[in-house]
Amino acid sequence: MLDSNNVNIERSKILPFIALISAVAFFTWTFNYYYFFQAYIAGQICFISGVLSLISFVWTYKWPSLFATHIFTLNIWLNLVISGFYGGGFSSSAMQHLVLFPLGAFIIFNRRQAFVWSFLALIGLLYFSGLSYFNIPLPHNLTHSQWNLMYRITFFSIFSVTGIVIFILKKTEEKHDDIYFDALRINIDLEKKNQLGQMAGQIAHEINNPLAIIKGHISNLKRKFMNVESEGSEFDRYIVPVERNIDRIEKVVRSLKYMSRDSSNDPIAKVKVDEILEEALILCSEKFRLENIKLELEDNDDIRSLQIETRRVLISQVLLALLDNSFDEVVNLENRVITIKLIKDNKLIKIQVVDSGLGIDLKSKDEVFNAFYSTKSKDIHIGLGLAQAKDLILKSNGNLKFIGNNPTTFEIAIPLNNEI
Repeated sequence: MLDSNNVNIERSKILPFIALISAVAFFTWTFNYYYFFQAYIAGQICFISGVLSLISFVWTYKWPSLFATHIFTLNIWLNLVISGFYGGGFSSSAMQHLVLFPLGAFIIFNRRQAFVWSFLALIGLLYFSGLSYFNIPLPHNLTHSQWNLMYRITFFSIFSVTGIVIFILKKTEEKHDDIYFDALRINIDLEKKNQLGQMAGQIAHEINNPLAIIKGHISNLKRKFMNVESEGSEFDRYIVPVERNIDRIEKVVRSLKYMSRDSSNDPIAKVKVDEILEEALILCSEKFRLENIKLELEDNDDIRSLQIETRRVLISQVLLALLDNSFDEVVNLENRVITIKLIKDNKLIKIQVVDSGLGIDLKSKDEVFNAFYSTKSKDIHIGLGLAQAKDLILKSNGNLKFIGNNPTTFEIAIPLNNEI
């Protein structure tokens, strides 16, 4: 069921455009009824309808307040143009005001306002040129009320046409700005990621050096006490956990160094599902354990041993990002469960990350992949965003989908071959 607020938002985007189209249509019919058919009553009805449509546009969109601010200037300009046209046609010296108007606009107004008024002048020139080019008969014996009606028709016709063009230009500008800021945000995130990657590489290097020394000393201790039978069992009881944790540190450092590098240009190659899982889990399992978050893996040895064709590092990075997102969603809840599901669907391997969080409030499932979408505070938004994650997955011969809430589920789909 659609949210009423979302419906109102969508409606507010459509109504201004409909109002402008209606205004132009009604003013066009007014022109036809008045000039060609001399049907003054029908013309008046269409004119009033056009005015109401125009008022609806101003009411729903409110951007044409620029016109209202300078409506006196527009009246002066229209008087000059219309008086010049009917006083002596295009040969009249009064028509020079039409040419001089853009220059005056740039002197009086700012650049945006001058553009609007210059565009009005251009529309006016095209309007009257069209009347002359097509030899449209214009009565010269107009009464005062008829002349006023013609004046209003001209004014609102130009207003409406210009309004539509400005409406389209503004929407185009807004879309351009959105694209620009999306790209800027992505570049900033990528720069952060590159810096973190360099830092991770340096940290890994600094850890490896003392770790190698520790391993060397442990090997010496083992050689020294291996023949002392009475002390051997006691020695092993202390030394084996140390070796086990050193091995774990080595794996974490290796994964950190491996995952932090730029792998976007790595070739697509065959890799086991188990290797992707191991790379991601080794970097986050301890964090989950410390927060008492239950991390379940629906184990399936048959699927874990299968090979998929992808960019190994990128897929591992995306899986780690999904697990981090799920961690943030459940860390403050009583029920803290995150499940990784492995599914074989024809020629696809699907890795689903399911969490017990409260879900995502969305108008559509695709909104989560917008560049600016985030449920996190700006202060903690450092990791890989879902927009970037999807982009990486697509580059890695796969796809990323938001399956839905109850429970919150994201799915990575990767082919067993080159088809997807």
